[in-house]
Amino acid sequence: ARVGALQYRFAHAFVRQTLYDELSAARRLRLHQQVARVLEQQYANRLEEHAAELAEHYSQSTDAADLTKAVQYGEVAAQRATSVYAYGEAVRLLRQALDVQEVLAPDGQDRLCSLLLELGEAMLFAGDLRAIVDDIAPRALRLATDLGDAGRGSRACLLALEALRRFGSAAQVSTPEYAAWVDRLDQLAPPRSVYRLRADTERAASLMFRGQLAAAWELRVRTLALARTLGDPAALAFAAYTFVGLWARPVER
Repeated sequence: ARVGALQYRFAHAFVRQTLYDELSAARRLRLHQQVARVLEQQYANRLEEHAAELAEHYSQSTDAADLTKAVQYGEVAAQRATSVYAYGEAVRLLRQALDVQEVLAPDGQDRLCSLLLELGEAMLFAGDLRAIVDDIAPRALRLATDLGDAGRGSRACLLALEALRRFGSAAQVSTPEYAAWVDRLDQLAPPRSVYRLRADTERAASLMFRGQLAAAWELRVRTLALARTLGDPAALAFAAYTFVGLWARPVER
């Protein structure tokens, strides 16, 4: 604060909320807009640090340009929260951004799909895993399918599979629900892609749990060969990791 500037602080949050509720809707809107614009000017060189505040103020607007900024700042603030492991805050910010986007452009499938995937990835760390499987991943998958986007459709399937593993341990791999998501991923994953590698890895795990060890081995060998052609060190490490504990080719009896 500047020297000599006055600062006010509410003794209790209820006092603040009571005063806020007494403002007319029009005046609240105008004040939120004014505060947002002042913050943008005051912190023009440090907008990331104040992205959460800017998202909150702009989300109260009815102007399309302001709502667009609310979504943009919400994403920036969520990324910043994730960088310091504040996953619960990231989820809150992305849910707010998603709500605003649904008001701003309910038919904007591309943006909604991206926000849902970002939200799901944050929720993997924040908890509420069943919500990913029951709501977030299916919604993202439907939008990606409508857009003809196999990549984002594959990401939605992988979100659901990861959430199921974290929710119910490795035993989930043997369930019909898990198998259904593997089937969806298998149908969507583009050839010669990281998503194809992940789909084949998931299929191999399902085969192994059903006792089809030789078939699972052959599929894992194929994924390792694919990983070597992708030029992606992380994909290669992932494919190689699936062989940990397998010292020889299994023989089905």
